[in-house]
Amino acid sequence: MTTRFATSQIIERSFAVMGNTAHISVVDGIDADLDFAQFRLIELENLWSRFLTTSEISQLNLSEGAPVSVHAETIRLVKYMKVGRQATNGLFDPTLLPALVANGYGRSLVEPLHITLLPGGAKFNQPLDMVVINESSHTISMPKNLTLDPGAIGKGLAADIVANELMQREVAGVCVNVGG
Repeated sequence: MTTRFATSQIIERSFAVMGNTAHISVVDGIDADLDFAQFRLIELENLWSRFLTTSEISQLNLSEGAPVSVHAETIRLVKYMKVGRQATNGLFDPTLLPALVANGYGRSLVEPLHITLLPGGAKFNQPLDMVVINESSHTISMPKNLTLDPGAIGKGLAADIVANELMQREVAGVCVNVGG
């Protein structure tokens, strides 16, 4: 007896992104699916990396309280950060960026010329309840001394987004691993 799965083909690709190696596996897909996944992960890195001064996360971190125009994916990321912080009673803390920089992790390990810029007075362990997300204007406003580091939640969300988008391309299955 032959099943659909017995004849399935898995195609794969690994590449550097988000300071790690991503590995994409697609069942019954084509190379264009892998190209799409790689493009999307790089696109999300460009939105969320604290090491890229042009990223929306860096712009938020340097905004000093002013609203910043962001993409829907960044709104989703910051919402997840807020939910994670609340659900864990603060054990998940995406505001640790000033402590990370103070302890020597202010420079990308894979692109040493990429650095994290922090505003003067940035503090860690800040509450997220004052972060204002305005979905109608696609803006986020953060208190003056608050900064965010997407870290693992950003990598996990990026993997989830890309996996869901790949499945919409009518492949039989996917696995998206971003550094872990």
